[in-house]
Amino acid sequence: MASYIFHMGGVGAGHAMKTLNNYIMASSLTALSDSLVTGQKFGLDPQKMIDVLNVGTGVCFPTLDTIRRDGITKQYNSGFGLALLVKDLEITREFMVHNNFRTEQPDIVRGYLADALEQVEPNADHTKCLVGWEKRSGVTLKKAGRPQNIPDEDFNHRLHGLNRP
Repeated sequence: MASYIFHMGGVGAGHAMKTLNNYIMASSLTALSDSLVTGQKFGLDPQKMIDVLNVGTGVCFPTLDTIRRDGITKQYNSGFGLALLVKDLEITREFMVHNNFRTEQPDIVRGYLADALEQVEPNADHTKCLVGWEKRSGVTLKKAGRPQNIPDEDFNHRLHGLNRP
């Protein structure tokens, strides 16, 4: 089922890591969605924005994969449901509360994605959250063509650290 296996610790440690991973991805997804609609309102092309982000410090899983391949192409077929992501963010919030860490960000991210879920069908792919952002912003994102493979040299420098010899 997975290419990588990490022993994270005792019972529940793997689940804890999973919820934190999904939280980070969802945070990136909401920031990217905000940026795409605002950027297009300003006159930027969403596909070019993602190309720039992928060689810059804004690179993240949604720019490399899900939003690039399934969101701005309007295929909405990454295989991960938006309702499931909203549920996962509630688990993240509960995890943070359980561990006595106070932060509002999981609720904020969950709120934006739950609002987007109300704009689409209940079984929508998580990349279709863009429809919610479009409706909220009054912008319809320009549909991108089929994404090209990203050349290795465009981000291999990250293995050594950005801007470091």
